[in-house]
Amino acid sequence: MKSTNLLEIVRNQSISIENSNFLPERDNIPVHSFRGLILIKDPQKELNRLGVSPKLIGYWDLLTAIELVLKNKSALTAMIKEIYIPTAAKRCVEWDCPEASIRKAIRLIWQRGNRDLLERIMNHSLPEPPPAGEFLGAFAFYLEDASEESN
Repeated sequence: MKSTNLLEIVRNQSISIENSNFLPERDNIPVHSFRGLILIKDPQKELNRLGVSPKLIGYWDLLTAIELVLKNKSALTAMIKEIYIPTAAKRCVEWDCPEASIRKAIRLIWQRGNRDLLERIMNHSLPEPPPAGEFLGAFAFYLEDASEESN
């Protein structure tokens, strides 16, 4: 199985739909079109805007988890098997390590980060930090939403 990173996914998603049949494993990448182009926001930039520092391991675990969700939205229905275990395998740790670091990063966004952007991504006000699965799903949708400009 060929391993792809998030940058390759972003590059692949900026190729026109007419050329999409030339890409290997293209069926696994979500497609949202806007005038014939596939657009996606930069996940690293958006995590920085939310207030997550690349100094946190949760930042990198979030990027890996987002990569997995962008490839396969149904991964959100089996978080441990489809997201936490593959993320942990990249770091050679147990699955609960990325689970905890992702929850911590989300909690830090909610406590000290850009709460307005977080609530815009989640599409409602938040009395408490969102669960990891809900955040990952909403963040993936936000990245793919070509109609909203990044501020």
